[in-house]
Amino acid sequence: MKRIIPFLLLCFALSATALRAQSPEEKLALRSQVIPVEKAYLHFDRDNYLAGDAGYFKAYLMSGFVPDSISSVLYVELLNKQEELLNRQVVPLFNSTAVGHVEFPDTLSTGDYLIRAYTPLMLNDSSGLVYKKQVFIYSAAPGVKTETPKAAEMVKMGFYPEGGNMVAGFRNTIAFKAVDESGLPVNITGLVVDDRNDTLISFSSVHDGMGMFDIDVVTGRQYFALTFNGTTVNKFPLPASTDKGIALTVIPHPEGYFFEIQQQQADERFMAAYMIGQMQQEKVFKQEFKKGAKTVQGVLNTKRLLSGILHVTIFNKDGMPLAERLVFVDNGEYRQHSTLMLDTVSFKSRAKNVYRITLKDTMQASISVSVTDAGFSLFREKPDNIISAFLLTDDLPGTVHHPLYYFSSAEDSVKTALDLLMMTQGWRRFKWTDLQAAAPPVKHYQDPAWIHLSGLVNIIGTRIPFANKPLIVFMAGADSSRSIQMLQTDVNGRFRIDSMIFYGNTRFLFSDIHGRKSKVIEVHMDKDSLFNSFYLPLAGSSWFTPSYRKFKGAAVLAMNDMDEILRAQGKMLTGVTVRAKKKSVIQELEEKYSSGLFAGFSERTMDLTHVDAPITDLTIFDYLMYRVPGLQVQRDGIDYRIFYRQMANASSMGEIPMTLFLDEMQTDAQVISSIPPNDIAMVKIFNSFAGASGNGAGGVMAIYTKKGSDQYDASNTENQISYRGFSLHKEFYAPDYEKDPEALNRPDRRITLQWIPEILVNGADAVIPLQFYSNDSAKAFKLVVEGMTADGKLIYMEKNIFPATK
Repeated sequence: MKRIIPFLLLCFALSATALRAQSPEEKLALRSQVIPVEKAYLHFDRDNYLAGDAGYFKAYLMSGFVPDSISSVLYVELLNKQEELLNRQVVPLFNSTAVGHVEFPDTLSTGDYLIRAYTPLMLNDSSGLVYKKQVFIYSAAPGVKTETPKAAEMVKMGFYPEGGNMVAGFRNTIAFKAVDESGLPVNITGLVVDDRNDTLISFSSVHDGMGMFDIDVVTGRQYFALTFNGTTVNKFPLPASTDKGIALTVIPHPEGYFFEIQQQQADERFMAAYMIGQMQQEKVFKQEFKKGAKTVQGVLNTKRLLSGILHVTIFNKDGMPLAERLVFVDNGEYRQHSTLMLDTVSFKSRAKNVYRITLKDTMQASISVSVTDAGFSLFREKPDNIISAFLLTDDLPGTVHHPLYYFSSAEDSVKTALDLLMMTQGWRRFKWTDLQAAAPPVKHYQDPAWIHLSGLVNIIGTRIPFANKPLIVFMAGADSSRSIQMLQTDVNGRFRIDSMIFYGNTRFLFSDIHGRKSKVIEVHMDKDSLFNSFYLPLAGSSWFTPSYRKFKGAAVLAMNDMDEILRAQGKMLTGVTVRAKKKSVIQELEEKYSSGLFAGFSERTMDLTHVDAPITDLTIFDYLMYRVPGLQVQRDGIDYRIFYRQMANASSMGEIPMTLFLDEMQTDAQVISSIPPNDIAMVKIFNSFAGASGNGAGGVMAIYTKKGSDQYDASNTENQISYRGFSLHKEFYAPDYEKDPEALNRPDRRITLQWIPEILVNGADAVIPLQFYSNDSAKAFKLVVEGMTADGKLIYMEKNIFPATK
């Protein structure tokens, strides 16, 4: 018995240990393992485009502090201000980079648009932090009018107590941020008063509408900020104070940051026990505090940390967060030393210009270079770059105005502005309270490992699997390439081909080894592994800031030169608009399938009887999702909900789903999703429809199934499968006037003069010689070089070149 009791006590102790709640750092480690931080940055050839242009990009990806090695596919999307999907490119990632282009349709109207880029793994993070970039498009499309911007007058203010709460009984530091209706920063001055109208302190912004002030918070008092605009007085309430909690102060220190914690001693639940600092979801330090102290002070030594946002959180003894603060660590180790040297510069028409890039030390690196006519740039200097994205904006919600400013110098004024940004911008990768309360993180999305093909092979006309048999797969690419591959089915007749890379619509022909094609086998493909539908939270209209207020010169120049540029590109005839539409095909479909109220005008009519290749999407909704702008598909298992051109909180009733008709009979999404897409002849989309209840307030979709001769489906007779590969990449063209003298006879109105997305460096003290030719009218050049080394150092150089003054 004496031996059994200790054993039982030991078992009880082990059970208690196994059942104890996980500590915050354990929860963080689990999240980091399941949902690692992944970031993207896209270097575009320029910051604004003409409708009909292609925007060229080089994508760089990082995970933590090193180049990303966990993803193989990147999705790049173009959205309008209503966040309707207009264009989608899918590009493969190699060695943490990808190249591609975004088409800006010539039907776009003048205005701001959103570029969004992400990998499937990024979407496992519920924060919604994916790459976003605002891009301005100028259009001269007939009937399109450029809206005259309205002057923004209303000022919005946000107040952010340091540490998170205004705690009574202590002096509190309150940061603030002022913006106008369009989200642009507003410099402001004002007073802080209490509910007795006693003035406590005056304040003023120090950078981009941000500033701070200190006040002694008294229990039961309310506080307000007063700002003045002429004779108008604006009154903003400060956050309500609390008697529970701690007051946190963090200020710069030669070794990093000095911190002070003030706390009440009456309630142990609200006393600091320890502090954790994390970067990129990795714990970088933990410091415990002496129990019972009213004031705790110390120094956060950040000299040995990598650069980026440091998230500091104070916990009580039970692991409950009491206060948190973001600080920025800038030790400069992320900068790769590089120089940009000009050898020959000339602004004459078609003149040759020569320059070189030099990189110090031995390294492996990937670099992209753009040279543009600087007269068309929205900004004299880029407002963001690869450094500001990876170290700052990719970890913060919302829009950061001109993020590159925070890396412009080591002056105290810049450091103060950056610290204000840390206090006012917010943190959204995770909340400690949510992290501790939630179930273990789940990886909903997986990386597809480029493209994989899988499916089931049966003996034709039966359900008998073509098991444990060899197959021949003939592959015909969009670029006319051909290849043959052998594979083996398993015991259930299934096959899978992994890690494939091909572009555009590619045809696959499956045959048994005797070459008898469809006479022996039939192939049933699984769902497309590449073109999946994803749900992403809306960025919100506040994400956009109006381009016209940033720089007017480029817009004026673009408008003056638009017609001439389009003529030079062969896209415009003077006084003539040419549009080729095969109206007769649609008219024939309408006459054959639609009747009554369904006949005639619709917002969009899609002919599926003349598609180039069989549809491989699982349902018609998956097929339409990226072809109908504004169409949103929500899926939960086999259940679908379809929405059309709706924003969040579109009405008091919430989002209204579309009304669906099948062969002009009202039905539901589940019925339509069960119909093979290749059996559908026509789809019509209506904004509203008199034949639907409530006039179809959420929009109407009419689906028509094939009949008669339209029912022929070549994919079932040939075992020939058409599969969409990665998006085709358009090569950038720049003339070489020495090698192509005939080009001298054509006008040169290029805006992008040179775009080189893939310069690979592998060696010591590399020197890269480059050249480009001027256009017919450039008066200044803008050169931008960006890149990343194999060990995660970042390269950025920008130079505006003007004619030498005499």
